[in-house]
Amino acid sequence: MKPVYVIADNIFSPIGPDTATNLQGVIDGVSGIRQITDESLSSSPFYASAFQKFPDLFPDKKNTCFETLCIASITNALQHTAI
Repeated sequence: MKPVYVIADNIFSPIGPDTATNLQGVIDGVSGIRQITDESLSSSPFYASAFQKFPDLFPDKKNTCFETLCIASITNALQHTAI
């Protein structure tokens, strides 16, 4: 049996949930950096690249936020393959 290799990519960032959206955002000059004013993180406002809430990605709470973002990114990447 010959090995099978799948090449796919996906960028899931504060700019967007897929590579095409991120590329267009960069072309359009969109930044994922914003002012964070959440006092549970810091008593002073600061600038960082942070995800907004994605309520449609967390319907069941079975996975952590990180796991859910990984699953969403991998799912998107695999949609561009014949698998």
